[in-house]
Amino acid sequence: MRRDPRFTRTEAALREALLDLMKKKPISEISTTELCDAADISRNTFYSHYDSPALLLEHIENEFIAIVLEIVNSTMPTENYQMLIQSVCQAMVDHKELSSILLSENGSRNYLSRFISTMHSRVIDLWSQSSRLNRQDLELIYNFSTFGVERCIRQWTSTGFRQTPEELARKLTAMTAVLYRHYMPAKEI
Repeated sequence: MRRDPRFTRTEAALREALLDLMKKKPISEISTTELCDAADISRNTFYSHYDSPALLLEHIENEFIAIVLEIVNSTMPTENYQMLIQSVCQAMVDHKELSSILLSENGSRNYLSRFISTMHSRVIDLWSQSSRLNRQDLELIYNFSTFGVERCIRQWTSTGFRQTPEELARKLTAMTAVLYRHYMPAKEI
């Protein structure tokens, strides 16, 4: 079914206006009226698409998470954690402005956590294939390490993506490997 071009233009205008506003202020301070003025649309038109600016932001976040998952699923060798991290980082660099806005102080505080949690089953399944640990221990290791990965990705983004995705993935994998050596042979990581 073909989408109405007016719908597509409105969606694009709302998205662009919200991201522009988020360069200046937190999502929590952006009102529907302000967003509608910036997008040059009526409040009724806005409400026919979304209930709030926060829900529009969540929609944008979900679109980007879907893009990253598609990239990861199509490029990730099943036995390589470093390539998983590198694929995610490369997608962020490919969408640098969007990633910077979404991960800024003006974005949603839980976005990166939701982003990382989308990788959860993929990583646990990867580790389960060859680990001697039970699933509960793998979950514990995953939860412990992803907090550190999350903070590193936030720092990497906020400092302008200075390292290449390959460099960051290699370093994060090496740091994570130190934690796992106690539990898993290095080749499993």
